Amino acid sequence: MSPPAIHVTKIGGSLLDLSDLPTRWRRWRDPQKTIHHVVVVGGGILVDALRQQALHRSISDDLAHWSAIDLMAVNTRLLASQLVEHPICAAGPQLEDRLTTVGGTFIDVPHFLRHVEPLQPGSKLAANWDVTSDSIAARLAVSLHAEKLVFLKSSSPPPVASQPLKHYAATGYVDPFLPRLASELPPLEFVDFRAP
Repeated sequence: MSPPAIHVTKIGGSLLDLSDLPTRWRRWRDPQKTIHHVVVVGGGILVDALRQQALHRSISDDLAHWSAIDLMAVNTRLLASQLVEHPICAAGPQLEDRLTTVGGTFIDVPHFLRHVEPLQPGSKLAANWDVTSDSIAARLAVSLHAEKLVFLKSSSPPPVASQPLKHYAATGYVDPFLPRLASELPPLEFVDFRAP
C-alpha cells in the first residue's frame, strides 16, 4: 500500500467558536481515505485580543508575533483535546512516523517556527502582523513537500480573475505575507467550513 498524500490543513481561528467543529471536521475528513492532514490551528479571538492590545501599548512586532504563536498553541491544545485521534507532534521523527498512515496530526507550531522553518529554503517568515496562521501553514506545506495546502475558513474566497493570492490578501481573506510564497506553494484549496 502506498503512503498517504500529505495535506497541510489550516483550521481558521474564526471557526473555533463553532460548537460542532470536531463533528464537522470528522465529517469532512473521514471520506478522505488516502490523506494525512497536518493541521495548523489559527489564533482566533485570542490573537484578535492581543492585536488590540498591541494597538494601544508599546509592544514590539517581534514580541507580538511570538505571543500570537503561543496563543495558537493554546488553541491547538484545546482543539486537540476534542480530537484525541490527532496528537500534537513536533516536526521530526514522530511526525514522520505519523505521516505513513491516513489520519491527522496537529503540528507543534512554536517548535516548527523556532527550530525548523528558519532552516528551510525559500522565503522566510517575517516576525510581524503580516504573518498569520495562513503563511505559517504555507511554510509548513513547503517544508513537508505537501501535495495540497487547504484553508478551512468562515467564508468562500472572493471572486477573482487573476493573481488570486494578491487579491485575497488585498481583501483581507488571507494574510499580507502569503502572496510572497505563491511560487513555492502546492495546489491550494479554500473551503467555507461554516457552510452546511
